[in-house]
This record gives sequence, structure tokens and C-alpha cells, in this order.
Amino acid sequence: MSRTAALIRLHDRLVAQRDELRLKLAEDLGLTSPRDDGINDLGETAAQMGQSELHSQLAALESRELAQIDLALGKLRAGTYGVCDRCQKPIPLARLQALP
Repeated sequence: MSRTAALIRLHDRLVAQRDELRLKLAEDLGLTSPRDDGINDLGETAAQMGQSELHSQLAALESRELAQIDLALGKLRAGTYGVCDRCQKPIPLARLQALP
């Protein structure tokens, strides 16, 4: 497979990952605020707050990953993706496919 074809496949993979992450992020952000369902039990309240914190942390992680994907897609559009920022040499395709 040529480098260009491999980069096109990586682009498609990144777009799919981005779309999936956007859905997960929206879901996690919707679950971050504890719901007030009239339960006054401290155990239930603590469990809800723990779940809310977990969803908040997942949302933060997904946001960082989404930013990295957007950066990679921008580099693909600019034609600079797959080139080392430090030495300006092409990054091997196997490395790009392992962790785009």
C-alpha cells in the first residue's frame, strides 16, 4: 500500500474515532450533574456524586483525545501529518498506524 493510501485510511479512521468520541463526550457530559430525584439517603447521594465525578473525568480524557485527533486531522489537511516535528523526517507507517 502506498503512503498516500495509508494516510487516507488513517484519515478515515481518525474521523470515525472523532465522531465516536463526540457521542461519548456528549453522553458523559449529560451524566456529570447529579440528578435530584428526592433521595435523601447519604449512601445514594455519595454514589451519585461518585458516578458524576467518574463521568466528569471520562469527559476530560475524551476531550483531550478529541483535541489530539483534531490536531492530527488538521495536519493531514495541511500535508504535514506523518512528519516528525523535531527532525522533519517521515514517521514510519507502522508507527502511525499503531498510534495515529
